[in-house]
Amino acid sequence: MEIEGRLRKGINEARKGDGLDLYLPVYERGRVPLGASFVVAETASPRGAAADANSLLALMTAESDASHCETVTVAETTAVRRDALVGGKSKEDVEAASRRVDYVIPVPKDSTRCVVVSFSTVGAGDPEDEIAEATTELFDAIMTTFRWRAA
Repeated sequence: MEIEGRLRKGINEARKGDGLDLYLPVYERGRVPLGASFVVAETASPRGAAADANSLLALMTAESDASHCETVTVAETTAVRRDALVGGKSKEDVEAASRRVDYVIPVPKDSTRCVVVSFSTVGAGDPEDEIAEATTELFDAIMTTFRWRAA
């Protein structure tokens, strides 16, 4: 029931954040469901300005002091990748700590739009454990397959 409630909450948050697709694992590790997911969303570029990797990097680094941000190439487009630990900071915080990786990719030929792909995992209960690291590596590998298609 708790997992289903969290899943519904995540789906509702994705919808509110202009989520286009939500990906969840369907296989279990042993008897435990794999605690990882990612959401794809389209959004206007931050602050309504033209989006380029340097301005996105500066903005994302400023917004999250403890995060690791870097420029990366995704589908022949310079994008920004942010890796951070979030949540679980106090006893009152009901959400478990998780590792979150965001890719923000400017849309080619329309610098006012971006695609955001956000991954989250709790690992096997520790967002810095081997499971979290392995699922993060899998997500990064999935992002190497991202391609733009002309409409």
